Amino acid sequence: MDPVIAEQLGRSHPLARHLDDFLTDLANAGRSTHTRRAYRGDLIAFAADHGEEISALSAAPVRAFLAELTELSPASRKRKRATVASFAKWAVRHDLLVANPMDRIDAVKVPKSLPRPAAATDVAKIFAVICSRRPRKEAPLDRLRDRVLFETAYVCGARASEVCGLYVEDLDLRLDDEHVRIHGKGGSVRTMLLDDRGYVTLLKLYLTRAGYTAGPLFRASLNGRGGPLSYDAAHHRWQS
Repeated sequence: MDPVIAEQLGRSHPLARHLDDFLTDLANAGRSTHTRRAYRGDLIAFAADHGEEISALSAAPVRAFLAELTELSPASRKRKRATVASFAKWAVRHDLLVANPMDRIDAVKVPKSLPRPAAATDVAKIFAVICSRRPRKEAPLDRLRDRVLFETAYVCGARASEVCGLYVEDLDLRLDDEHVRIHGKGGSVRTMLLDDRGYVTLLKLYLTRAGYTAGPLFRASLNGRGGPLSYDAAHHRWQS
């Protein structure tokens, strides 16, 4: 028998032998040592609350066990519930239980966490080197366009395809009311406030140097008179 189970539960515990068999099957199935150790710890904690034979395992002791874990994070409670569920499923498969009590226990919901944004200093470093190694023959306007292009995607939280599809007419740069209309999938339109003064200044500089008053905001390199910059072209600019 697993020495940890024997020490913490005792060999005479009604569930000890079954826990040992369960962990042995996990090892034979190729589960990692880390996974088996985590399962063992969770099941020993559960068995400490449930001292009856495995045939008596019902939803009630599982609920009681989970109720004692309210101080833990949802992710931790979900993992412990999954451990007991795996053990119960194993027990049913080996005819040790008639029915799986976990079918009556609601799943633990884990709130989705939003991705953390990159640090402002890191973003500034990226923008600082954008286009800094472009070929000398490339027009300065192209370098400025690329800088504004990528900064627009960042400031507006927009997809590259959405940014490439912007028109000058989508901009409203009236003082203290600067905003842009982003055209998304399915014909949806959302308005984004432009409250980053540095970005707005850069955008106005770009419009002035390009001489754009209407039409595509970001254009292919034909003396600034090409069609809208394509997604593939924008992707290539980012990679290079």
